[in-house]
Amino acid sequence: MIHRLREIDHLGSRLGAIACIVLAGYLALAARDIDRVRDGAQLVQRGEFTAAAKRVDGVASVPASREAAIVYAFAAAGAGDRAAAERAFARAVDASPNDWALRRSRAVNLLLLGDRAGARRQLARALALNPLMPVPPEFVR
Repeated sequence: MIHRLREIDHLGSRLGAIACIVLAGYLALAARDIDRVRDGAQLVQRGEFTAAAKRVDGVASVPASREAAIVYAFAAAGAGDRAAAERAFARAVDASPNDWALRRSRAVNLLLLGDRAGARRQLARALALNPLMPVPPEFVR
């Protein structure tokens, strides 16, 4: 019986070591993804939209994927690809449904795509989250 308990304890130690190795790999991947998102955001700020989109494309780690979707959305919008921007805005809003600024940006993009109803829904939700939010000029007549 004692021999069996030692085997189980040894197995538990090995599983713990394996879990640590997997976690270390995940953290290394997450760190690389965070660097890619930071680089992509800097490229958007410089107006290098195509390079920014390429830099964040494929970022998948959970901490960085939302931010990558935001960077990709602004990169695609800046490059004039409103449909790709909408797909990225949708992913980002799904990940952060209470981000009023993100919903506001999505509303403007939807309006430029011609989806007035979708734009109104996003703007209404953004205003519900932040009633003091400035309304984009595209919505004021």
